[in-house]
Amino acid sequence: MRFKKFFESVKVGYISNFIAILMLFGVGVLYSQFNQARDTIIKTNIDTQRKYTIEIVKNLKNTIFESIGNKDLCFALRNDEKLRENLEKYLSIFISSRYRYAYIVRKNSKNKFEFLLDGTKDEANKSEFLEPYEPLNKDKWLEAYDNKKRLFFEHKDGTNLWMTYLEPIIKGGVTKAMVVVDFSLNDHEIFNGVLKRLDSSFYRAIILLIVIFFLLIWFSYFDYKRAKEKERIRRKLQELNKDLGKRIAEEIKNSRDKDKKMLEQSRLAQMGEMISMIAHQ
Repeated sequence: MRFKKFFESVKVGYISNFIAILMLFGVGVLYSQFNQARDTIIKTNIDTQRKYTIEIVKNLKNTIFESIGNKDLCFALRNDEKLRENLEKYLSIFISSRYRYAYIVRKNSKNKFEFLLDGTKDEANKSEFLEPYEPLNKDKWLEAYDNKKRLFFEHKDGTNLWMTYLEPIIKGGVTKAMVVVDFSLNDHEIFNGVLKRLDSSFYRAIILLIVIFFLLIWFSYFDYKRAKEKERIRRKLQELNKDLGKRIAEEIKNSRDKDKKMLEQSRLAQMGEMISMIAHQ
């Protein structure tokens, strides 16, 4: 019973406004958490791809070092065609729809890059041993080669997004060659596109809730004005009813006073007639 009286005493507008505020706050919190989760997922996806590529290159370098022993890499490959074929077959294992290129280059005395090994499966497009190569983003290649540090960078090929991984092959503190791996980020782009569409849907939902919220505020304001006007009219009617009651009571009293006076006048008239009749007789 108490709860019923409580809910009857609370304005419906206040409840709806409170619910709208809670919804708006809840969606805002969800949107913030979604953005954090999206950034974490994207970062984790790219980091996982990078770690996998690093492991591939690490295994490749170990295979190369085991194959050439203490020999110079370029010297060993120049004088052992069978070794070149075996290592290129090993490189070609990684070529797939995700891994487009895997090759090893060196920088010559003219600061130009040359192919040592090419894992391309298509023989028609396969680069020859010591074939010159002029890469795009050459400054990044030189940075990785000269500074002896691995490097990732993104680039576009038409509509496709790729990431290139450069890792120097160091022996005796000197960079002898560099492993180059290109892998696709299209899956990442598709995944990122889905997340962006979800983000856009969240954004539209928040806009819609904000509009609903202000509409509720607007309706509540007019409901408040209507209730206030209704209360003013009710009080005025109460005052009018009170005044009307007083006037009716006064009229009744005046009417009774008149009736009394008329009754007294009638009695006096009757007495006057009686006295006149007696005097006449």
